[in-house]
Amino acid sequence: MFGRTDDPIDLIAASDRFMERPGMRSRKSDLVSHLCAIEAALSQDNPKAGAKVLTETGRQLLSAAAAQISRELRTRLTGVYEKLMASGMKGRAPAEKGILTCLVAGADESLVSFFAGLFDVSIERDGFSLQRKAFATAGLAVLVRSTGSQAALDALLKGTAHTNGDVALVSVRALAAAYSVSVFYDFESEEVRSSLRSAPPLEVIEAVTQTANQHPTFLTRFHARRALQALGVEPPLDHEEGAYQFKMTLEGYTGFSARLLVPSPADLDMVLWLSLDALNWDSDHLHSFYLSGKRNDQSTQYPLDRGDSLAEEPGLSVGELGLAPKVKFICLYDFGDCNIFKYTCEKIIPKVHGNVQGSVQERKGRRPNQYPSW
Repeated sequence: MFGRTDDPIDLIAASDRFMERPGMRSRKSDLVSHLCAIEAALSQDNPKAGAKVLTETGRQLLSAAAAQISRELRTRLTGVYEKLMASGMKGRAPAEKGILTCLVAGADESLVSFFAGLFDVSIERDGFSLQRKAFATAGLAVLVRSTGSQAALDALLKGTAHTNGDVALVSVRALAAAYSVSVFYDFESEEVRSSLRSAPPLEVIEAVTQTANQHPTFLTRFHARRALQALGVEPPLDHEEGAYQFKMTLEGYTGFSARLLVPSPADLDMVLWLSLDALNWDSDHLHSFYLSGKRNDQSTQYPLDRGDSLAEEPGLSVGELGLAPKVKFICLYDFGDCNIFKYTCEKIIPKVHGNVQGSVQERKGRRPNQYPSW
């Protein structure tokens, strides 16, 4: 169903599949019923029982999300959402997700201010903050993608320069999704379809490039550079004549570490190959880097398995990541044994004399066996 995704940015491409499908028109009575249930839960004296209703109703809203809703129902959705936020009730995240999915699916020009306003919502101990901001940018990007809304585009462009790194991060991701080609399987026609987009305006390229070069947060710079690739633009290469020094350790094994020197233009994969060389391990297994340092975070995964029918992901060099000293990331090597290599960028050498090749600078401690159970 339309809303069953952990990443709200995915809703932008999903809108191509459902926006024009007659069978996906909103079932108004179902949505109204769910909203009434949320309002009733907010007035309950038993917070635990109310939170349970919010969880169940939020899931039902995801199934009821549709591409076309009336202006009246749109107003009702935003009104209930504001009550939900004002309640401060614990366990409201599933209901938030359900309502926001409905609003993204049924986005129109009247919601631009609502979505933009979510950028600056500040709640103490808020575990839904990043997703809320991602939903906001997804709604704006759906409008840009489907109607060419200038107001929505202006809000996203402003988001790329936001002082909050999360807002800038999801804004550049949403802009990339708004102008990228969407490839999907249409179950009605039983064929693979694609939705072509017009070239992004120059102001989009300029805004994303500025974020990629100047934002103080590493992950925001990284996502901006990935966004430029999606928009058909080469990301900036930092310290083209320089190199990066990394400290490598192995999760679960404290007795070994290594220092690696990697030229800026080298592919990110060189970091792993040098690690394997430092350990004297073979290189016969699959791997994925996670630049956020969080395993299974697909938004920062490289390489990402896109399936046989889709284009191969463009490569990334170390200098294109937007790294800075103290930045940490991981690599999952061997999907069977699940070895986790942990990396810290220790320093950047802006210019290296001579033709520098990647190398293992130092090894400390006893190397662990690759297959200790054999």
